[in-house]
Amino acid sequence: MDKNVVEKVKNINRRTLTVITDPPGADLFVNDVFQGKTPVSITYKAGVKDMWSGFVVVVQKKGYLPIRRKVSYQKKSLNFRLIRIRRGKRRRGFRPPGPR
Repeated sequence: MDKNVVEKVKNINRRTLTVITDPPGADLFVNDVFQGKTPVSITYKAGVKDMWSGFVVVVQKKGYLPIRRKVSYQKKSLNFRLIRIRRGKRRRGFRPPGPR
């Protein structure tokens, strides 16, 4: 039997997922388990449940809105652009409507 075929069959359930965020340094969670700070590549074994239903990826960074996505196990890379949370600053010269 060809060695390459045996290796492919042996590693059929091993996957690598690369996650990149803009800005970098966000916390990455896969199925509620911390995996590291982005950018990061993780290698995992996909079980039957993962192949059927996929998994949940959460990316979060202080000062930015968190992102939660359900991902197919077939995905090899994910790119996220994080959205900064704006603090409620009042502009100079702005007066809310109403009696004074």
